[in-house]
Amino acid sequence: MECFMAEKILSIIIPMYQAERFIAKCLDSLLTDQRCLTYLEILIVNDGSRDRSGKIAAGYREKYPDSIRLIEKENGGHGSAVNAGVEQCSGKYFKVLDADDWVSPGGLKAVTEKFLVMEEADMVLAGFTIYDMNTKKVRHIRSRQKQGLRYLQMEELTADWDCYKGLLSLHGVIYRTDFYRMAGYRLPEGVYYDDAYFIASFAGFARRICVMKDCLYVYRVGCESQSTSNQNRQKCIRQMEHVLLSMIRIEDDLERRGADMLFWRFRVCSCLADYFVTVFLRFSDRKAGRRAGRRFYRKVRQKSRRLWKAVRSRYLILYMMGLLHMDECLFLKLLELRSLKNRKGICHVKRRED
Repeated sequence: MECFMAEKILSIIIPMYQAERFIAKCLDSLLTDQRCLTYLEILIVNDGSRDRSGKIAAGYREKYPDSIRLIEKENGGHGSAVNAGVEQCSGKYFKVLDADDWVSPGGLKAVTEKFLVMEEADMVLAGFTIYDMNTKKVRHIRSRQKQGLRYLQMEELTADWDCYKGLLSLHGVIYRTDFYRMAGYRLPEGVYYDDAYFIASFAGFARRICVMKDCLYVYRVGCESQSTSNQNRQKCIRQMEHVLLSMIRIEDDLERRGADMLFWRFRVCSCLADYFVTVFLRFSDRKAGRRAGRRFYRKVRQKSRRLWKAVRSRYLILYMMGLLHMDECLFLKLLELRSLKNRKGICHVKRRED
């Protein structure tokens, strides 16, 4: 890969707060290949950290002034840091990388090389790896395509939703910077779970999507301090509700501006289902969870009758499972059986057509 252009193709935005234990590993993973650095802008957004993470990041900036920038700001939450990074990044595309995660060096090289030859797209979906800190096990989330690059329209993506929905997360999505800015929305600030808004409120505008099979992002799980832990989901349930309502609030605006509403409903219904799994199956105090779920379900009905109808059956099933003190593992097994049944049905139809 020859260094024939100075333009930064990909900006890596790193929201950072109290990350002194992790930021060095995160940055080191981006600095393994000098050729890749030619095309990367690494933009660290220090969101008011009070530990040594700001000093550590400043040391890296001094060592790599052509590739690393550091933005200092008052604490405003993950969404606030991403908003600040998007405002100042200069790459043609940008990727959000949380400071306690990292990238696969081999994946970074492969993805960077593909950006040099790919056709322009509004959104890029890349594979990612889930790394469990407790078990040390890894799981790769990638598309089932055979070719290295595949171009889709949103209608094709929603038609094969099960194939691509796993990539539609903060870990898998890369946006073209101008496309994202033109959408005109800002992530909710001062709350967790803004990554749901990051996907649902922007991706529906995408007219051209590029899918890469390579795994770039390594997502660390298994730490109780993470917002995705059951304990923190219960503690921050109102923040999850705030983000979901923010997504629902722009439904009419998205439709008026021509976003793909089928994608939006798929994505928001998925987030609502996860919320109801949390309140009905993950809460240690099941009665408190049911109260929260019923209250929020009424809000969804007030804000969007279409969404309310779309999630009604899932809501009722999860509510009954909670009453019977069933757990999330059983629910996941039922989903797996349903998915297997659907795949067998599709194969049966294809055999009959053949």
